[in-house]
Amino acid sequence: MRASGRFPITSFTLFLAVASAAFILVGCASTGAIAPKAQAIDAAALAQDRAPGVDVSDTWWKAFDDARLDELVNRGLASNPSLSCS
Repeated sequence: MRASGRFPITSFTLFLAVASAAFILVGCASTGAIAPKAQAIDAAALAQDRAPGVDVSDTWWKAFDDARLDELVNRGLASNPSLSCS
């Protein structure tokens, strides 16, 4: 496709023209007839006392049965100060 002017119409130019027209039409779209489906959640429904309790062991990583992980966690625990130091 070639135009008889200074600016040749390439496939990129055509793509830009079509994309620009699509964006302009999308910008004119009305969402007025679309009813929102979101509903407010009562704060009492989010209370933590209703959440199921999960019992997490102090040595949860040992369930993976990985010696390297055990070594890394032990090194990390040994080299980090606890709250009792502060």
